[in-house]
Amino acid sequence: MTPAVSVVMPTLDRLDFLRRALDSLAQQTFPDFEAVVVVDGPSPALAEFVASHPDERVRLVQREKTGGTAAARNSGIEAARGRYIGFLDDDDIWLPSKLERQVPLLEGGEDVVHSLVYVADADGTVYERPSERGFRLFREAAAAGYPYVWLLRRSCYQISSFLVRRECVDAVGGFDATLSGIDDLLFVHELWRRYALRLVDEPLTKYCFHDANQVSTKDPEPWIRFAERELAWIADNDPPGRAVAEAYLWMQIGQAEWIRGDYRRTLSPALRARRLDPTVMPARVAAKYAVAAVLPGPAVDAARRRTAHRRVPAEPDPWIDLPTPFPA
Repeated sequence: MTPAVSVVMPTLDRLDFLRRALDSLAQQTFPDFEAVVVVDGPSPALAEFVASHPDERVRLVQREKTGGTAAARNSGIEAARGRYIGFLDDDDIWLPSKLERQVPLLEGGEDVVHSLVYVADADGTVYERPSERGFRLFREAAAAGYPYVWLLRRSCYQISSFLVRRECVDAVGGFDATLSGIDDLLFVHELWRRYALRLVDEPLTKYCFHDANQVSTKDPEPWIRFAERELAWIADNDPPGRAVAEAYLWMQIGQAEWIRGDYRRTLSPALRARRLDPTVMPARVAAKYAVAAVLPGPAVDAARRRTAHRRVPAEPDPWIDLPTPFPA
């Protein structure tokens, strides 16, 4: 029988996390789903675990070569049989009522639903302060109707909380494999361009943080591609709040160049961002980029290592909340 929901789960070499994610699915109070687990490349032990899983709703999709999160998600979508598609990263957790709360909204005519999320550590223990901050940001964006500039400058979604009609996923073409690591950002933007987003005003997902999923570990190149695509869309569509949206994207390009150590290419987009909106590029950051652009690269690298070494670890706070003069 065709399930109502297909849950797409990309994974590779993280058996303990995957086991926990699947356990959270087994506790769903809405049982009509399949878990499409996409093993993104050779991992015999992981594939064997999925293939022999005692829950018949768990299905294995084995990719021969590692293609990244976006390619794995697309493989899962292709194999999915449900009329609704959900996304659960292998290190995140769904709370038991997630599908029970979201499926009726889609049955009632909504196209895209998501929810509040808890911010948690690797063990699933909730961080209260960043969770409450995220609740506020999600609620404010939903109440304002998700202005485009807020999609960029205020965090208001997280991919593991989404449930989407299959035809909507197909209409936006799935995930862009050239943006692996931030492919979910463009995916949500493409959904937003075509469909209304609906927030379920309660936390139904745990967004779990650990060393391997911090932004600083990710390839900066996709951020540049994402920003360039959004700048092109802005040029064609002239949305409200255009200048502040463009400032944020130019800041992202400058920051990406900084992360990969191309300091001379950092300064121009940083100054462009500052001219458009100083709130997104403070003077001290622009000055840091200006100094780095004229110093030898190894000297800047050494200074960054010293700064990173002195940084005190803190609880994760993944939410962006930049000042936005554009009124709701």
